[in-house]
Amino acid sequence: MPGRWFLSLIFWSSLPLTLSFGATPEDQCLRCHEVVSPGTVKELKASAHASLDFACAGCHGGNPAETVERVAHQGKFRARISRAAIPALCDSCHGDVSRMKFYGLDTNVLREYQTSQHGIALRSGDVRVAVCTDCHGTHEILSKRDPRSPVHKTRVPQTCGRCHSRKELMQSYGLPANQVDEYERGIHGQVLRGKYSNVDPILAPTCADCHGVHGATPPEFEEIVAVCSTCHPAEARYFREGPHQAALRQVGSPRCIDCHGSHENSVPSTGLVESGQGACARCHPPESAAAQSSRHLGTLLERARKELERTGDAIRPLSGAPQEGELRLRLKEVNEEFRRVGALNHTLDQSELERAVAELGTHANLVVSLAAAGRGSQGGARWIYFLSGAAAAAAAGTVFWTYRRRRKRGS
Repeated sequence: MPGRWFLSLIFWSSLPLTLSFGATPEDQCLRCHEVVSPGTVKELKASAHASLDFACAGCHGGNPAETVERVAHQGKFRARISRAAIPALCDSCHGDVSRMKFYGLDTNVLREYQTSQHGIALRSGDVRVAVCTDCHGTHEILSKRDPRSPVHKTRVPQTCGRCHSRKELMQSYGLPANQVDEYERGIHGQVLRGKYSNVDPILAPTCADCHGVHGATPPEFEEIVAVCSTCHPAEARYFREGPHQAALRQVGSPRCIDCHGSHENSVPSTGLVESGQGACARCHPPESAAAQSSRHLGTLLERARKELERTGDAIRPLSGAPQEGELRLRLKEVNEEFRRVGALNHTLDQSELERAVAELGTHANLVVSLAAAGRGSQGGARWIYFLSGAAAAAAAGTVFWTYRRRRKRGS
């Protein structure tokens, strides 16, 4: 009898451990696995599933009420779940609208995945492709809003790179293995890493923004414009108004990536349209009319850049001055006009671009004039402060010496 009481004491003292994970009181899985696989239990407790009363048997099956291993692991128990079975297993919960609606999660994930290159290959028997656990993790599954999550925006390139940076694996699919490295060197990767202080890193597109999340598929030539336009709508609109849109439909180029690059896309500059060495030269011979037009467009873009630079240089000496706030707002307007000039360049309409650059120059002249007036008033203010200070010092000196003389007379 005493032995039974002792065993009962051990049993009941172990229940808080089970309950702390959010499992039911009958779930005994953690009692053993705290000993045989403590790392797995630690991961489970840190996961998004831990607070949702979601226990081990939800994925692995078996009888969680039993404490004897051979009995607990009977029935439909699966110690290891095959890669081919993982998407359907996850969908058994994540495809259930009645369950997911409380968490605001998409229930169409499996169907999207099945349309992706990953899903198509998996259905054909290729188990090397990415499945749910490759991206989200196995036991320690975190919310995508958690910076530690492998699917958090800032970590997506590295997560994709686990497969797409493996040279031998990518060679078997005829794909390059340097795409993540190229992305990190490109403007999007640099923004994501916070190398541009004036741009919020969260605005930078990652692999999933361009290729899709669960339905990951490389966009076709016409779709690339649609993909890029989600962040660059003005450029896409002007592109469709220009002659390149017709060429795209006829011969499949030029696409955004033909001029700007796909993963290692650089900051747009006048070098893109320089005749003989820019992107235009890839399609247009130097002596062609198109090349001459590109040379003129490049000149206009360079002029716009210098106007913006001149405006910034004019207001820089007024840092901390009363006029700085207003001048900064006007500089922002000039910068927006400069961006419009860059977007308008996609129409290849020289007259429209000339008009836009002229307007930018007029606005820049106004800001430079205001800045010059501000520097003049700032200089005048310095003299006023100096003279005021001198007068105050003289007055203080007069009072002091008068006081001293009176004290001497009094003594």
